[in-house]
Amino acid sequence: MPKLRETPFIYADRLAKLTPEERAELRAILTSKTWVKLMRIVECVKPSPFCKNGGSGDRDQFSDARTNARLGEIRGWEQHAAALFLAIQEPAEVKRAAVETFPDSARIDADWGKTP
Repeated sequence: MPKLRETPFIYADRLAKLTPEERAELRAILTSKTWVKLMRIVECVKPSPFCKNGGSGDRDQFSDARTNARLGEIRGWEQHAAALFLAIQEPAEVKRAAVETFPDSARIDADWGKTP
């Protein structure tokens, strides 16, 4: 089968933000019939929970490690899919730290000792 295209270089960029227009465009893509059909096909190659020599049947010295590795594969698969949908959500509003404001100290010094 011929290679269709080179895969793009993808790297983590914590400062990257999607504009509202980009989020709307991605929402349209992720809800399109073509995308949903693609995700149905991709689900067929998702790691199976079946793990040879890892269940209640025949076991060996590597059964627990093999089972844990398979669970890690499945968890990573699920988290990746969830991250796609999380990325198109409206960003959470970040609470800003309170700015401390103090009254004018000269006025306080002038008023110090006065009785009301």
